[in-house]
Amino acid sequence: MLGCSEKTLNRATHAVVDMSPKSLLVGRIVLEAKRLLAHSASPVAAIAADLGFEEATNFVKFFRRETGVTPPSTQSARTSRSAASRSSPPRAA
Repeated sequence: MLGCSEKTLNRATHAVVDMSPKSLLVGRIVLEAKRLLAHSASPVAAIAADLGFEEATNFVKFFRRETGVTPPSTQSARTSRSAASRSSPPRAA
C-alpha cells in the first residue's frame, strides 16, 4: 500500500528517526492513547475503538505492556488531579 518494500521502509525509517517502523507506530499509538485518556471523558472501550483496536481488552494489554500502567489507572489519576485542583482555593501571590 505504501508503494515500497518492507526493507526500503525499514531503511528509510531508520535513516530518519533511528527506529523501526513498528517502534515508530507503537510510540505514536501510545502517545495518542495517553492524549485521549488525559483529555477525554470517553470510556476506555471507545478510545480503544478510535485507535483501531477491535477489543478493548487488546488495547488494555497493549497499553499496559508499553507503559507499565493500565488505561483506567491513567484516567483515574487524571480525574483525581482534576478534582483536587477544583477543590483547592487559589493561592495568594
